[in-house]
Amino acid sequence: MKDVIQTKRLTLRHFTSADAPAVAKALNDYELARWLSSAPNPYGLDDAKKFINKTKSMKIKPFAIFDQNQFVGCIGTDGLVGLGYWIAQDHWGKGYASEAVREVVNWHFSNPRNTELRSGYIADNDKSAAVQEKLGFQITEYNTVDTVLLGTVDHVNTVLTRDAWLTSFNLPIESARIFLRPLSLDDWHDMQSISGNRETARMVSKIPVPWPESQVKQMIADTAFRGQVGFMLAICLHGGRMIGVIGLGGDKDPSVAYVMSNQFKGRGLTTEAVNALLHYSFKTFELPFIASEVFTDNPASMRVLEKVGFEKCGESIEPSKARLEPSPVFLYRLTRSKFESQNK
Repeated sequence: MKDVIQTKRLTLRHFTSADAPAVAKALNDYELARWLSSAPNPYGLDDAKKFINKTKSMKIKPFAIFDQNQFVGCIGTDGLVGLGYWIAQDHWGKGYASEAVREVVNWHFSNPRNTELRSGYIADNDKSAAVQEKLGFQITEYNTVDTVLLGTVDHVNTVLTRDAWLTSFNLPIESARIFLRPLSLDDWHDMQSISGNRETARMVSKIPVPWPESQVKQMIADTAFRGQVGFMLAICLHGGRMIGVIGLGGDKDPSVAYVMSNQFKGRGLTTEAVNALLHYSFKTFELPFIASEVFTDNPASMRVLEKVGFEKCGESIEPSKARLEPSPVFLYRLTRSKFESQNK
């Protein structure tokens, strides 16, 4: 499990005992505590210490939210109704709840096994309702819950499905003959068949031969779409058949990589997939450029990159798990401005 989540302004990390005074100060506020089911009022330092100690034994630990060194609030996905969060009153109106919830939702769905995320809010909590509505949560039922401060109150249960979450990122990516969708663990066999042969694996860096099921599934989990650069997508025909894999990753620079089934090479489908991903990535992530690298004995891949506008910008030596030793590669680069000008 991820211990730290970073957003544009916020750092989300697990609670420590040093956070107790800040938690006590925030929750010793009736205007905040009344929206929570289990917070007493007054709320003291001992209450905060008990809460923090309880989080240490939770299977999915909640996060303390910070803006630089300033405590902002709390968020987690293992509450009574699933996703729960609160922001200290001093920080209301700054968009912190939306920013933190959006990133935790992305983190939750980065696990390919998670198909939905449940949540809810006390019926009159318009601020929490607005945060969830903005992110695509749907109301599932109205019921009542017992709270420490208000007794039995009306409550709204909500859910965000994986499909709705993906739709918010305009996924899958549609093209004339194909579509690009997030990988699932069920794709492991197709991915192994497409990429795990020696002819294909030696043209990429991270695939060994043989490529066992456990390692394929681990790669799928590690490169699951999470709303930011660092993901792989399945390339599928409109009938649903998976014919390749394409991804946008890179340790330093955003870099595109792709593999196409031998059966479907030579039909322009790889070029179509790369072009579709470039359109999506430049628009969604507002990247100034995208890079790529190709082993010098892979002329077909060079042609794909050059067709969509990439320019050769250097050379290097890179390893491949399917090669005996590091081999020369050509480095490519495509700027956003060039791509947009050639696609007007």
